[in-house]
Amino acid sequence: MNALLAEFLGTLLFVLVGVTSVCSAPYFSADQVTQVIMIATTNGIGLWVVIFLFGPYSGAYVNPAVTLGVISAKQKNRKIFFPYLAAQTIGAVSGTFLLYLILPRELAEFTKIGLPHLAPSIGQLGGIIIETVITFTLVLTVLLASRMKEPFFAAMVIGAVLGFLILIFGAVTGAIMNPVRAFGPAMIATIFLDTSASLSPWRDQLVYWIGPFLGGVIAGGTFYIPCVKHHITSKK
Repeated sequence: MNALLAEFLGTLLFVLVGVTSVCSAPYFSADQVTQVIMIATTNGIGLWVVIFLFGPYSGAYVNPAVTLGVISAKQKNRKIFFPYLAAQTIGAVSGTFLLYLILPRELAEFTKIGLPHLAPSIGQLGGIIIETVITFTLVLTVLLASRMKEPFFAAMVIGAVLGFLILIFGAVTGAIMNPVRAFGPAMIATIFLDTSASLSPWRDQLVYWIGPFLGGVIAGGTFYIPCVKHHITSKK
């Protein structure tokens, strides 16, 4: 399978599963804690499966922040960034649009098709800091797990970390950690949903692009720290 096709399909499936969990959680429970647990579990398992299925073809990054982190750590050529970004963006928009076609109109309007937003008590700077830290954690996990000999367990570790981060920070920023995961719902909400009576779908977009990209670059940059570089090299 072509690497770009794998990134497109992987991102489509991951965003479809992730956004579906956000949209369906209020239907199953009115309790916010239960909703976050459902969303975290679904996203973690979804990423685990996507990495296991598409990892052999493209790495299954399904996230521009991960792509940037891998490039920053010099594990991939920088020439892949923009082709991967295009495939991931189209995949995210396609996955969200597919969900829009499936969901009842009322549920799509009520959940704004999984559009992420910051908690009222969190400003955009705070959101960027949180998204930077949690994306750093996720991307560093990806970089380290990629060195595991068993792909099945590597994918499981990455999915588990994603689920844990969503469980802890989901109620604060949505724990998106993925620019195209935020972009897909924003684009579909803008085109197909009534956003006149709610906050702009694009209000917090910069948070979900700046934070994850910073986190990815910093995670890749840790591989240049002498003690870390020596430890990783000695483990090869």
